Amino acid sequence: MSPGDVVAVSLEPGPAWIDLVAEIWAAGAALLPIDHRLPPPEADSLLGRARPTVSLDAVGARRMDGAAADPEVVLIVATSGTGGAPKFVQFDRRTIDAAVAASASALGASDGDRWLCCLPLAHVGGLLVLLRGVLLGAPVTIHPRFDAAAVEAQRGSAFTSLVPTMLGRLVDAGARLSAFRAILVGGAHLPPGLRASAERAGASVVETYGLTETCGGVVYDGAPLPGTEMRIDHRGGVGPRSSTPPRWSIHGPRRPRSRRTAGFGPATRARSTARVDSTSSVGSTT
Repeated sequence: MSPGDVVAVSLEPGPAWIDLVAEIWAAGAALLPIDHRLPPPEADSLLGRARPTVSLDAVGARRMDGAAADPEVVLIVATSGTGGAPKFVQFDRRTIDAAVAASASALGASDGDRWLCCLPLAHVGGLLVLLRGVLLGAPVTIHPRFDAAAVEAQRGSAFTSLVPTMLGRLVDAGARLSAFRAILVGGAHLPPGLRASAERAGASVVETYGLTETCGGVVYDGAPLPGTEMRIDHRGGVGPRSSTPPRWSIHGPRRPRSRRTAGFGPATRARSTARVDSTSSVGSTT
């Protein structure tokens, strides 16, 4: 791998991801996670549109005739595509660091608190759990897929991140939810009844709201993350039917470097802006 490479990774979630992401970033390359469960035609379509320069899957790594990333870009994530074809959102290092630091501050999480990751790593929700291990050196347990019994059997994790369906399965299974200091729930509407059931089972639920373009959840239980501001700016047109996409502006704190963040720059306040279109870019300025 070389600076500017876009490395598409399509591998089953597992512990090796933490060192793999650190290696990609150390080389000055950008990570493009691809869901390993996608049917080949869908995966090929994403690769064709994203044009990575390196592809890594269960077979091995191979160089491709792709397009280099901007030097500041370290992560490219495809949106869910619920509103049409998936878009690609590009993140720089400061934006990712700000997202992880703001969440840690809101939760009172330390670098020593263990996280359980059972969300797909091809989406921001799972990646942000993984990146706590890459950026902060926090211990992270990564399950290959969500399994209620495996989550119930897990011991020693202070935090995890789920979608409502997963939380519902844990409640139905009678899982010991009080073992987690907090359970982040996002990705879809959390029915009040499900939250109440989970809390009766001992869960400390934190409902999150965010988008791929906002680098994950930026609102926790109805309140913006500490040091975070968000606005929807329709300067390009009037109303939601405007042909010009809105701009998302996200402001958040930066965290001092840890042993895994050499080269990420000094602690500062980051300002991030994303444009929501066919290829979104999220950058930061101090």
